[in-house]
Parts: sequence; structure tokens; C-alpha cells
Amino acid sequence: GLGQLGTGLAKLLRSKYGIDNVILSDIVKPSKEVVQSGPYVFANILDFKCLQEIVVTYRIDWLVHFSALLSAIGEQNVPLAIRVNIEGLHNIMELSKQYNLRVFVPSTIGAFGPTSPRNPTPNLTIQRPRTIYGVSKADSTSWISWFAPGPGTELPQ
Repeated sequence: GLGQLGTGLAKLLRSKYGIDNVILSDIVKPSKEVVQSGPYVFANILDFKCLQEIVVTYRIDWLVHFSALLSAIGEQNVPLAIRVNIEGLHNIMELSKQYNLRVFVPSTIGAFGPTSPRNPTPNLTIQRPRTIYGVSKADSTSWISWFAPGPGTELPQ
């Protein structure tokens, strides 16, 4: 996406794999700088058919999934946050199965709650997040485990 993580990662991956081999996407109008930096497509994480079309048209084989409503916005519109954060992940996982895609879904410290151990936080520990963003990120690990058990699935041990 067009956030700090998406644009930064796109720049890094484009320098390694070539400008035309990394496609940035979001639901907002990109800046002139973004358009000039490499391919950009409109992609609504909730529109499965749109996502299928992008995967097929651009011959996508890797997806980095950053789409999410973060805590501040998510708490203001919980139903939308659930759709974007959870249904959006479900769409990505379905795409990965249908088109044999490799997918990277980063986690976040937001998946942990105030009762989680800190410094260092173990990979397997109590989470109990207190925001819809944190709940959806904690939930994503379970969804990924259910969707893609077996070889190639890398989850914290």
C-alpha cells in the first residue's frame, strides 16, 4: 500500500528485482512520485474478483499483505475494520490457494496486550490485545495456520 511500510518495501524490492517486477497497490489515488516510481494498481482488498484479475493480469506470484485499518481508525469503525482486517486476509489466503501464491503477512506488536510478557516477548505467549487492530492481527496467525498448514508455511514456533 501507499503507507510508509508499503512504499518503503516497494522501493527496496524494486531495487533488487527490477522496477517492473514489483506492483504497488492501494485504494487511494497515488501521488505523482508513486506513479513515476513504478507500477501501481487500484486494489480493493474486499473485492475478490478485482484481486483475481490483478493476479492473473500481472502474473503475480508473491503477495505482501499490509492492508489493515490501524487502531485509531479501526476503533472508530469496528465493522469496517473487521471486514478489511479479517475478510481482507481471508481473500488473500483464498487467492494464495487458488493461484499458488507465496504470501507474506507481517505481524505487529499490536497483537499483544498489556498482560503479555515484554523484553523479550516470547513467540508463544498470551496475547489478549485490546484494540480491533490487535485482535485482527492475533487472529491472522490462527487463520494462516488453518489455511496453509504444512510445508512452506512459516509461523512462530
